[in-house]
Amino acid sequence: MNRYNEIFNIIEQIVELSDIEKDEVFEFLEHNEWGIALETLCANLVEEDIVTTSHVFKQIEKVGKHMEMDSFTWEGVRCSKL
Repeated sequence: MNRYNEIFNIIEQIVELSDIEKDEVFEFLEHNEWGIALETLCANLVEEDIVTTSHVFKQIEKVGKHMEMDSFTWEGVRCSKL
């Protein structure tokens, strides 16, 4: 699966994000700015204090690691402990 689809699928699972927040991330995806898209997604989750599922968090972490991003990008994202 390519980075666009991976990040797109993550966004679609987070119903708490507003359309504006989703569109902001989609804009970066459309321009192949995968890293900025993931950074923006994580920043929105932290700023809005959105708690993700552990599955979504693991997906974010997996994509970030594959892109060799600093784990700081997703460390502030909260996830449920289920």
